Amino acid sequence: MISLCTWDKTVILTTIIVSAVILAIAIASLIALKKSQKRDGYSSFAKFVLSVVICIAMFTSFLFTPLSITVQDGLVQVKQIKGNLNIPVKEIKEIRLCTQSDTKNGRRTFGSGGYFGYLGKFRSAQLGAYQMYATNRSKKFLIKTNESTYVFSCDEPDQIIDYIYALID
Repeated sequence: MISLCTWDKTVILTTIIVSAVILAIAIASLIALKKSQKRDGYSSFAKFVLSVVICIAMFTSFLFTPLSITVQDGLVQVKQIKGNLNIPVKEIKEIRLCTQSDTKNGRRTFGSGGYFGYLGKFRSAQLGAYQMYATNRSKKFLIKTNESTYVFSCDEPDQIIDYIYALID
């Protein structure tokens, strides 16, 4: 069973706007560095280094973007550019659709809040600490194991849930 992870409008707009701003800052820093090397080399160099660090963060977010969710060979696999996140089906204690109240007032503790998706570590009163790999806030589902709580999204969360339930029973 495979389900793609398409982006909702918020992720698309956030990614386009943030990428454009980051690239504009990087280009402006390069131009400033070139123009002011003789006058104010340290300040321009610091701006350039900051731009490089921001571009690295941008690329890192891109690597963690979920592409699809696959259930096969007893594993739930979140396919990412950097590699797969694997959860053995036999370790799943709970799987269900994720409601708005589950993540209401959730705080991002480390990760992205819309840039290439909702990726990283989050915390909410309802779920406690959880890891989220979602690109569409209206199609989220939850997987709990003894070790962790995960929130994912994909195009067909109901079918993924039903498929996993059939494997567990």
